[in-house]
Amino acid sequence: MRHAHGREWLQIILHPEKIMSKSLSDQTISLAGLLQAASLAHKLAQHGTADESELETTLASVLKINADTVEEVYGGSGNLAGAFRLLTSQLDRAPSVSPELARYVATLHVLSGKLMDNPAMSSQVRTGIDQATALTAHYGVLHESVIEKLATLYQETISRLSPKIMVRGEPAFLTANASRIRAVLLAGIRSAVLWRQCGGSEWKLLFQRKKIREEALRLARR
Repeated sequence: MRHAHGREWLQIILHPEKIMSKSLSDQTISLAGLLQAASLAHKLAQHGTADESELETTLASVLKINADTVEEVYGGSGNLAGAFRLLTSQLDRAPSVSPELARYVATLHVLSGKLMDNPAMSSQVRTGIDQATALTAHYGVLHESVIEKLATLYQETISRLSPKIMVRGEPAFLTANASRIRAVLLAGIRSAVLWRQCGGSEWKLLFQRKKIREEALRLARR
């Protein structure tokens, strides 16, 4: 019943008739989008700053309600080039692999399922995103009023679910970037829902790790 319950909010991702693609490419793109959101939360908490273009891509993905393809959700796969490389490193279990990022991604994945099982909260998220989208027409995606709207929406919905996402970082950075962190975590939920809708799952990641890695490399070279 999960997909039936979550259908209303899923319609903000793609047109209903276009959200059923389960291609490896779409799965890899949505997984990279999820990882980029987690990475941004990590950077904002640990270092106080994050790449503005990545931040814009991630936050804009929440608002793409009329996208025709998964790639269009992120404004093109080129906007996820860094995320594809990061995904490759994570899948390689390279020395630079971040267990913190893996924890964020895993938690966002679980929470996305909880959201899809909660039709009232899904509707609340849809309404809040519509309101944030209206703000972008006047201010742009990175305006503080838009970020604050998305952050508040996260607080009023996702943060009430369990397990809680415990973002670790420098206290001063956590305080200064609280709204941005919450906003990118909401974007992470959006990518996690998209990953699920494209056929992504824990088993898919476990048994098709090599194929996803190869696809991430291919997309990074585009």
